[in-house]
Amino acid sequence: MENLWKGLDTLQTKTSNPVDLVKEQSTFLREGTREALKLDIAETLRLGPKTKEVLKKVNIDNQFSYRVSLTSAYLQEYSYNIFTFFYDITSYPMVVTVPKEIGTEVTSILGAVDVIDETETRMYFKVSDEDAFVSVMANIFNSENARMVMTNIKAIVGKCVEDEE
Repeated sequence: MENLWKGLDTLQTKTSNPVDLVKEQSTFLREGTREALKLDIAETLRLGPKTKEVLKKVNIDNQFSYRVSLTSAYLQEYSYNIFTFFYDITSYPMVVTVPKEIGTEVTSILGAVDVIDETETRMYFKVSDEDAFVSVMANIFNSENARMVMTNIKAIVGKCVEDEE
């Protein structure tokens, strides 16, 4: 029988895997803060009912989900969840959920972000493509709330380093 799989060598994606984009940003953060800060990227295995409801609205059957937290090697007991993202095998559209204080700031800057739902504490965004995801991440990372958390972690880490010396 002949090989029925034609053009296997041409199977290439036009976009990057979303989790790889976040990992790349984690590297930039670690290098830019001389290892004082890092992003912890952890797979999320259990979803709450609200998240399940939101994912259903966007037709994502949630094959991949990750929680992204700011942390430091010096503060192993502390992390601050800055966003969580969900996607299926097609990568986009995807859902990004953020703390409400960050979400409010992101929507005021970007304006065009598609807010799917919100609760008292969280906002859920539909992100249509890689460019939109990069834009949302940039605004999350540079939000006043995230920068305040990074500043405070860095200050505490500085004290930890001084105490070790």
